[in-house]
Amino acid sequence: MSGDSPRPVVPFVRSWKLRLNLPAWVASRKNSSSHPSMIYTHDTRMAIYRLHRGESLSSSIAYVNKFMDSYELLNTTRRAEAENNLQSYAAWLESEGNVSIATKTRLKFEIFKDTYIGGEIPRIDLQPADGGYRAIIIGEEDPKWAKQLRNAPHSTSGGRSA
Repeated sequence: MSGDSPRPVVPFVRSWKLRLNLPAWVASRKNSSSHPSMIYTHDTRMAIYRLHRGESLSSSIAYVNKFMDSYELLNTTRRAEAENNLQSYAAWLESEGNVSIATKTRLKFEIFKDTYIGGEIPRIDLQPADGGYRAIIIGEEDPKWAKQLRNAPHSTSGGRSA
């Protein structure tokens, strides 16, 4: 691409499928009648962002339930799991006592001409106990996280730091 127009950002897993057969990939996305498999997780993540912005836990729980109702997500086990995950995260967040300095921070670095790497950090906290900082990444924990470049440890406070 040339000029000021940025390249589209496509997650890697989807990008190789796009390259194999773009018309088939677009058709499959348009004709899909099922909800994305990650929709319950997405629901919880959006509610967590509300907590990060300072909304109450009860308001975030109401959001979770309204979201699931609007998308007709009826699996009672998955609904309970989404709400429990939110409550567990809220309890952890409160127990940590850190000070949020930024939420949903987007990073973008040009590594070659017209080639970028980037991502989003859901929350960055100051840690009053040791004067450090912590970037909170929301998602399933990867047992190999410490070996990934994106999660190179910075803090010695123990925990997942980026």
